[in-house]
Amino acid sequence: MSLSEVVVLQKQACTQVERFEVLRAEDVENLSEELRNLYERTEYLRRTYHSLRSDRRNFHSRICQYLHFPRAAEFSHQPMLKQEEALMELETLIDDRANKLEIAENRRVRVRQKLLEHVAAAATLSVPRGPHRQ
Repeated sequence: MSLSEVVVLQKQACTQVERFEVLRAEDVENLSEELRNLYERTEYLRRTYHSLRSDRRNFHSRICQYLHFPRAAEFSHQPMLKQEEALMELETLIDDRANKLEIAENRRVRVRQKLLEHVAAAATLSVPRGPHRQ
């Protein structure tokens, strides 16, 4: 990278960092904890979402097998209707899980961005020289 490119990038970074907020230490701690919790929650939601999708595929496969090979003497529409209702409930659960996952991921991204902005802003703070006062 050329020196002129570095200078341009540094000027852009300095302009952008002026809009960022330096957070209080307590806020950083709280956001960091929230971020850790959000990572755990999104992983949990992702695992359960994939598990529900797998369950749905298996359930649908069983319904298809039942329809392809019905026992002629035992075929009844009532059990099939119950299976379809159960499949719809599973679809609702999957949609709900996907929605919760999206919300958690969006919040995780916002919290992470806020912490990164804090780091950038805090890194540009000047430390006064001389005797330390609080």
